[in-house]
Amino acid sequence: MRPSWSERPVWQTYGVAFALILAALLFRKLLDPYTTDAVPLDSMYVAVTIAVWFGGWRPAVLVMAVGYVASLWWFYPPSRSWKLWSEFGFVRTLLYLLSCGVTIFLCESMRRARRHHAASEQKLMALVNHMDEPFCSIGPGTRLTYLNPSAEKYLGLAQSLASGRTWNELMPQVGGSAFEARLQSVLRDQQPARFESDQVVPGRWTAVTVTASAEGATVLLRDITEEKLRLQQLEQEVARRTAELRETIADLESFSYTLVHDMRAPVRSIRHFVSLIIPENGGEMSSDTLDHLTRIDQTAARMDRLILDVLHYSRLTRTNAELQDVDLNEVMREVVAYPTFAAEKADMEIDDNLPAVRGNKALLCQCFLNLVQNAMKFVAPGVKPRIRVFADAAADRVRVTVADNGIGIMPDAKERIFEPFQREDSHYEGTGIGLAIVRKVIEQLQGQVGVDSEPGMGSRFWLEIPAAQRPVAGGTKPVVAVQS
Repeated sequence: MRPSWSERPVWQTYGVAFALILAALLFRKLLDPYTTDAVPLDSMYVAVTIAVWFGGWRPAVLVMAVGYVASLWWFYPPSRSWKLWSEFGFVRTLLYLLSCGVTIFLCESMRRARRHHAASEQKLMALVNHMDEPFCSIGPGTRLTYLNPSAEKYLGLAQSLASGRTWNELMPQVGGSAFEARLQSVLRDQQPARFESDQVVPGRWTAVTVTASAEGATVLLRDITEEKLRLQQLEQEVARRTAELRETIADLESFSYTLVHDMRAPVRSIRHFVSLIIPENGGEMSSDTLDHLTRIDQTAARMDRLILDVLHYSRLTRTNAELQDVDLNEVMREVVAYPTFAAEKADMEIDDNLPAVRGNKALLCQCFLNLVQNAMKFVAPGVKPRIRVFADAAADRVRVTVADNGIGIMPDAKERIFEPFQREDSHYEGTGIGLAIVRKVIEQLQGQVGVDSEPGMGSRFWLEIPAAQRPVAGGTKPVVAVQS
């Protein structure tokens, strides 16, 4: 970068200024025989412009002032010059000074802008050259125009040999590769791109950031080979531990399933012997003994129901449901026809033409049966259960609601009731697994479950299930409302 007037010796800066004055005056003197009108300051404009570019505005002002005085009073005879008090002299002087001032201002502004740009470019190049990341720039046709020292080291190329040559010429392995295609895409579409490639340097993975520029594109490289190796090792470790965890979970599930299943045998034996003792010896027993045996039978029955519920819950955790389009009307018909439900007294209303959903018929039957049985069970004494089942269909989801007139649920228990073995009211029979099974079923069907309820105001259990992918073949029949 060219030094400014403040960086040059004073004698040089102002020596050139005086030389420009003499050259301008001499040139004007040589042209004097060929001019008809005396304009002695014409050549001084050129001298002022050169002085600005060489030394700055100070030498230019000196050239303007000294050249004016020399032109008017010293170099030319009085007949070829003008005085300030002559006709038009004052106006010509003002025009000369104004013209020189504008020239000095414009040239100095351009000169400073150029110096500022050069300084910024120099700083940028210094920064790029000291970057740890490989950096290079390319022009049309993916020709390399610049490589910083890190890029030279990473790519194994020298700037002097690589400049002006294409990637294909320097690295044949990228010819026709995805890496070259991405470079061409950035040059063509002027859109930045970020990607990873193992084709830039053989045997290494490189993160590439390409950004379009006015001259072509800039390419920033980063070696990520070690990161890739660590990620690969981490993925392998995660896969290994996941396999071990799945194996452990499978063993635990199998053990728990077997344990729970085998627990039914002694419970059935207890009930069997109680059923034999009471009919045969009931007349000889005291009322307390008969009451104790009845309690044993009831407790064993409750234990058997609990074991069955645990088996159902365990089976849900061990298997993945096969999903298909299911008609909810068919599901509700099976629920209404279930023997346990038929033995109860309840008013039940089911909306006509329930929509089809994407699910599993067996699991949905179990789910709605649990909800209906809960609705019939958790009512205040002397209140006849009233249940209504209705649905709202959206674009890809169906929300089915089971509403009842039961005792309701406390606000802080709305989430807790879906956990296994949660019983909020000990006055009602139950195992505390029914709603946990409902939630597990809906999760298997890729849906959601929730409840809206207030104490004493009944409950509205809602299930959001994916809608059927296509209409159910053959149409559906509505479920008739049941009153018993």
